[in-house]
Amino acid sequence: MYFPILKGCLGEWIALENVPASVRSSVFPTIEIPPVESTFEEELGVVTGQKKSVAEHVRHFSKAMTKHLPQHWEFGLDAKRCFRDDKAHANMYQDLVASAWASRHLAVPVTGLGRSNTYQHAIQELLQTNGGKLVLRLSDQELLSPTATQRRIDMFAQTFGWRFDRLTVLIDLEQQMRLSLGPIPIAYESFAEVGANINDFAEVAIVMTSMNDRVTKELKPFQTADVAREDLAIWNQVRAIDSGVRLPQFGDYGVNSPMYAAVDFRMMTLCGKVRYSLNDRWVIFRGKKIEKDDNQFHRLAQMVTEHSEYFGTDTSWGDRQISDCATLRIGPGTLRNWVSYTLNHHLTNMPRLLANAA
Repeated sequence: MYFPILKGCLGEWIALENVPASVRSSVFPTIEIPPVESTFEEELGVVTGQKKSVAEHVRHFSKAMTKHLPQHWEFGLDAKRCFRDDKAHANMYQDLVASAWASRHLAVPVTGLGRSNTYQHAIQELLQTNGGKLVLRLSDQELLSPTATQRRIDMFAQTFGWRFDRLTVLIDLEQQMRLSLGPIPIAYESFAEVGANINDFAEVAIVMTSMNDRVTKELKPFQTADVAREDLAIWNQVRAIDSGVRLPQFGDYGVNSPMYAAVDFRMMTLCGKVRYSLNDRWVIFRGKKIEKDDNQFHRLAQMVTEHSEYFGTDTSWGDRQISDCATLRIGPGTLRNWVSYTLNHHLTNMPRLLANAA
């Protein structure tokens, strides 16, 4: 099973919409409700407020989920980026999960050990109506403190009625990977040995990304660069542990960074880029500054399809879109379209890659 964490933006919804049914049973995405976008003053970079209310933002998110996400696909739904820890927002989260179930979208609540009691009580009420399934996101610091973390998990299980056999644990190392290549396997082994209940959890996965945004900035227009999939290298090192501990599944952040930022796009120079995942690395294709009526993505698509390790049109919907763009059967698209194409390629390929690695 593959456990990506996604941001709930339109490009990602469309990528999920086009994942083939044969692959969905091997992919459990956790989808974050992104924070509300900021508004800015005439002075560059000065935040003045939010573009819409949280309620409006959540309604928009719910509509996108209902429209694009295939029914009967189980996924985690995480509110930590969007909601405050108050009763009104907890109720809003409950309503969102309930509306997902009503539309036959199998949303599983997501929590963490640092969430407020208000949030945890809202989760507790949801568990009473959805069969008790839950996703627990742990941080790298919680991985490094296995004894304390296990005590907290046991306490929350007793207080809020968590069932270990219905609990999926995501050890979320994000992009920083502060533990580096060596210590992560050691830290996981300690966590698994201390965690008396680790074998009772429904699933355990390590989620991380080695996507490097700096590489794109260093490239000249229409150059390419390789970025090693250090996340997969670390996962393989953990899987090589030979001490009887439970081996984790793998997750990443798709083709995006896990970070969110309030960005005034007037301060940024956007350039075309394509992040195409291979079995052992990313290939970054950099374009040029994006301008009105820009067709640079036709050229970038041609660069992708001419690459020696391009997967081919039979691999995924995303690969077919890239090929159609390269041969001018469709328009060049936008950065949002290219998130859809490259993420769909990535989501479709990862279960096969992980199955072969295991």
